[in-house]
Amino acid sequence: MRREIKKQILKVKPLYKLIRKVINKSKGIKLRDGFNEKELKFLLEHIGNKGLVVEIGTFGGETTKDLAKENLVIAIDPFIPDDETGTLQGLYPEQVYTQFMENNKGKNVVLFPMKSSEALVFVELSKMDLVLSGIFVDGLHTYEGVKVDVQWAKYLKVGGIIAFHDSFQEGVNKGIVEFLNENKDFKFIGTEQSLRIYKKTGKFIPEVEDE
Repeated sequence: MRREIKKQILKVKPLYKLIRKVINKSKGIKLRDGFNEKELKFLLEHIGNKGLVVEIGTFGGETTKDLAKENLVIAIDPFIPDDETGTLQGLYPEQVYTQFMENNKGKNVVLFPMKSSEALVFVELSKMDLVLSGIFVDGLHTYEGVKVDVQWAKYLKVGGIIAFHDSFQEGVNKGIVEFLNENKDFKFIGTEQSLRIYKKTGKFIPEVEDE
């Protein structure tokens, strides 16, 4: 089943034009992205296996690699550098991208090198029949970012989970409170340090505001 889904996604060649444009070689970077072992264990315990998982915000792909041990992962990250420094947490985008590819070579991972909002449009226009077992949000860490990322929950199956890293940051917490805490279609599972997890218990199609 996972192979069939991966083949379906890989047929969409335009997705990989952006990948081919990037990349100078880089070696020896080990990145865990501030996601510690206790949080990782908590996430893996609840996200299940043999499912389809969306990870929003991948950085060097260490967590992606762990998620992909038992699942097919759609990893979403545009690798956009900081305006001031031109880097991602002190590393150039091509370095982070290269490390991501090294960490996930041969793994059950499909990279969408774009923003979460762009990936949503891509999935909708491509009419992909996605049924997600899990969503891991570790992207912009802003209210507006969460507002977009939570829209992936319409593809989440009942019983699937959505998890937020750095959930106590002001923007992230505001988004979680607004979209999930009072939503009858989600049940709060628990928190491990900065990781907060909810389980989908009913139908949930978030409203999208007109731009």
